[in-house]
Amino acid sequence: MRHLKLNVFQAKEQLNAEEPAKDVQTAQNLIKKHKDLKDDIQAHTDEFDEVSKLGRQLMARPNSERALIQDYIARLNEGLAGAQQDWATKQSRLDQGLALAQFNREADQIDANTKSHEEFLKFPQLGGNIDDVEALLRQHEDFENKLTAQEERLKNFAVGADKLVSLVLNKSHIFKIFFFK
Repeated sequence: MRHLKLNVFQAKEQLNAEEPAKDVQTAQNLIKKHKDLKDDIQAHTDEFDEVSKLGRQLMARPNSERALIQDYIARLNEGLAGAQQDWATKQSRLDQGLALAQFNREADQIDANTKSHEEFLKFPQLGGNIDDVEALLRQHEDFENKLTAQEERLKNFAVGADKLVSLVLNKSHIFKIFFFK
């Protein structure tokens, strides 16, 4: 039985550990580690059930320790239920962290594309002959196509930003604790 109490304590300790997700890979690794913890919690559920069953059998017999057994079983079950609830809460935070990391990665990529577009526009040459001018026109058409694609990407980015903002506003206290520690 001490093994189960220790297991709950260790699970809660891991659940209370706050590790910020600074990038997508870190966020994905944290989620994987967290899911492994869920598997560990689930693996011990059978043990909790067995101890509860044994405790109920002991309480069915005349026993002076009945209240103690009942209290112990209740604390074990509360510990397991608390660990499962804490797991779900942290899973939500980790999912938010992944969404934020993906958002930041997309923002960085858009920023890099925009800077490369700015460099293209600063190119001072207009061409010295017809071949050069035609090549510049083709480059300009390619550039316009890139801008059109970037515009669609920016629209999708804005939609994602709005979703992330509403997520932050709905759970801002959790978000601030987890990501700006």
